[in-house]
Amino acid sequence: MFHLERFHPKAPRTKEEGSFAQRRRGAENERLSPRAERAFRLWHSYRALRAFVSLPTNLSAPLREPCTVLAATSASGLIRTAFGASGLWVKRDATTTDDTKPPIGIHRSARYPVKKRGNDMKRIAKGLLGLIVVAIIGLGIWGYAPDRDAGELRAKYTNPASQFVDVGGGLKVHVRDEGKRDAPVLVLLHGSNASLQTWEPWVARLGSTYRIVSLDQIGHGMTGPNPTRQYNAAAFVGVLDAVMMKLNIPRFALAGNSMGGWVSWNYALTHPDKLTALILLDASGAPDAKPKAIPIGFRLAQSPLVRPIMTVFTPRGIIERSLKQTLVDPKLVTEAMVDRYWDMLRYPGNRQATGDRGGVRNRVLATPETMAKLTMPTLILWGDRDSLIPVSAGRWFDAHIPNSTLIVYKNIGHIPMEETPDQSATDIGTFLERALDGPKQS
Repeated sequence: MFHLERFHPKAPRTKEEGSFAQRRRGAENERLSPRAERAFRLWHSYRALRAFVSLPTNLSAPLREPCTVLAATSASGLIRTAFGASGLWVKRDATTTDDTKPPIGIHRSARYPVKKRGNDMKRIAKGLLGLIVVAIIGLGIWGYAPDRDAGELRAKYTNPASQFVDVGGGLKVHVRDEGKRDAPVLVLLHGSNASLQTWEPWVARLGSTYRIVSLDQIGHGMTGPNPTRQYNAAAFVGVLDAVMMKLNIPRFALAGNSMGGWVSWNYALTHPDKLTALILLDASGAPDAKPKAIPIGFRLAQSPLVRPIMTVFTPRGIIERSLKQTLVDPKLVTEAMVDRYWDMLRYPGNRQATGDRGGVRNRVLATPETMAKLTMPTLILWGDRDSLIPVSAGRWFDAHIPNSTLIVYKNIGHIPMEETPDQSATDIGTFLERALDGPKQS
């Protein structure tokens, strides 16, 4: 406990007595350090404050003590720091309450034995520095995540339908070409920080009716980073078109989720003659589509200061939390799903690509004029509880794309093909049957 002592402004002192510090140095078993000298000088500040407020001296001792404490409130923090932190306090003679006498000294409490100390501020600074170092080491152990071996990931996540299509310039795109070979073609584009595995529920439900091509976009999955480090709309559209040419697929229906939807409508604007239909699932790019909440992984990736750190520091817990913020039902976020997203993010070069994408300026946004040019049959699917891209963006697309149909799913978030695979696949089949006049689902 810190005790505040009354101190008379002008306590009598004879020349023989010498200074206060000299008298105390002569006391038996006691000595003052330079810090105690400085603390005593701070006591004068308190004495001046007490004189300024002019407390009555005729109060009884029980009342005078609280009044003195109240008078020193503004200075007590400083005095506590100076005295309390080092074990020093002010002590008066317990046998008297005479305000005309100065305090008998500045003593160390019983908890703090007398000993020589260095500069307390230096000790505090060293302690804080040590805590910071320990915290950094702890965070590093918790979140340090080096790149995974590309060969191991390919062995784990490819299937017999996987192939790596060389589109030139040192880029090989991971593609799965599945389903009915002689059927109409449906091409699927995943969203940001996802991979082609996100479409597996649709492949399982629509593969018997359509030829389905899914691919890892540049900077994602096992395609890895773009050698040019370009991630604007033209780069994504160019790579997709190169893959379709390599696969000898001249016309197809194109579906995209989130960022993949952004690439899809940009592709439709660039190559409208190549698309039989367009499908947008919670697509990005609508103007004024402000998110209600941004998952923590996206927030970190958007920070210019954090991006370089994220190339080596990617705790699995951040991935899990981001997925639970993206999907409405947390039960859908399985251990296997978290591992897949975490593994694909750590494919060599993908985290650097995420930072490069975050630094792209002048990102192409949809406008009423550009959307009016999309005349192909268009289906828009949206989750009404998408906090990343609100359903108002879906309604905006529907209002400005001439030949569009909007379906909103209740209690569904940002990834309808994984959150409601049965219903969304059924809606896709119905739409394509009508748009392409193709075969019915069996």
